[in-house]
Amino acid sequence: MADQRRNKDLFHDGLVKLFKEQWNPDVLCLAGEDDHEDPIPANKVILGARSDELREICDGDDNEKATIILYGMNHEALEVFIEFMYVGNSIQYSEKLKKHARSLYFAADLYSIPLLRDLCRNQLISSLNMGNALDFLELSKDDPREKTLHYKAWCYVIDHMKVIVFTPEFTSFVMRNTSLAVELFRFLLIDCLSINKAMANQTNVELFTHGLVKVLKEQWKVDVWLKSGHTNDDNEIIAAHKFILAARSKVFATMFESDKIKSWIVDETISLSDLKHDELEVFVEFCYAGECMPPEKLKKHAMSLYRAADKYEIPYLRDLCRNQIMSSINASNAFEILELSRVPLDETLRDFANNYIAFQSSVGFPLDRFRTFMDRDK
Repeated sequence: MADQRRNKDLFHDGLVKLFKEQWNPDVLCLAGEDDHEDPIPANKVILGARSDELREICDGDDNEKATIILYGMNHEALEVFIEFMYVGNSIQYSEKLKKHARSLYFAADLYSIPLLRDLCRNQLISSLNMGNALDFLELSKDDPREKTLHYKAWCYVIDHMKVIVFTPEFTSFVMRNTSLAVELFRFLLIDCLSINKAMANQTNVELFTHGLVKVLKEQWKVDVWLKSGHTNDDNEIIAAHKFILAARSKVFATMFESDKIKSWIVDETISLSDLKHDELEVFVEFCYAGECMPPEKLKKHAMSLYRAADKYEIPYLRDLCRNQIMSSINASNAFEILELSRVPLDETLRDFANNYIAFQSSVGFPLDRFRTFMDRDK
């Protein structure tokens, strides 16, 4: 279980690793709220996957390395914003996110990134104090998406009214928000709809992840072409993004760094000889969707994808395929699974297959399966 967790982290950390290494960036981002001259390099496919608005901006400039201006943030906030595009939920404990939560909250709204808005909202709520409670109450008053923030700010103001009412900020607040101030004075708590926060956040997490699948399906700014070694049909070529494949697989990363590959990758396709076309489709989709891929797709091609995961060094895919293989073992495939576990040696799969075969032998295992296996093993 620990190994599977580690391999899952390795799979997702591929994007972070290439971001930190600034691997083949194709867009430079400038903050619109300061005069900082150093742009932040990024990758269009990641920005476009996370935000339809940023996708349109990137579509508007076909230069090899475009420069775009993102408004509502200073340079440091923009650094956090770009990093979030790669790391997602992992940034929620960042001190920089906490520091720039307000500007990033507005940026998340401007560029339609609900997950970032969720994380910033949580930061705003956790940082409520005498100096900002009225600001957050005003910020959320007319936005139906912000019932939680509005309710939390309202309760804080009510609880600390004896102090807040004598501050200069409260005087200004009353002048700008007469109706809301009347409600406060009457101590009438608004009726907020109950929000299943965990469910809402999960929906936005899925939306964030599926952005990558969306750009794959729509073939947005693809830059590498793959085909099965079992076909010569040009109509069965699969387009993808070098950045995504390299983030998931060290083998692909090394391949794309090769000078030889760089010289012909624009006009040629890469052939994956060990996968059939439908297997290759699932393999590529997994590189984008990860564990969000429907399990039945992995189950159908588990053995071939298991081999591909080993060849292209994607341990997380290998783990998931192993689980599918183990759950589907039967008298017809047990010896094939045992053979599969040998190269390279997979002790977990080998021991599972051996135990299954030993148990079945005690109740009458089909001898023809055993003879076929022994003949192949000579």
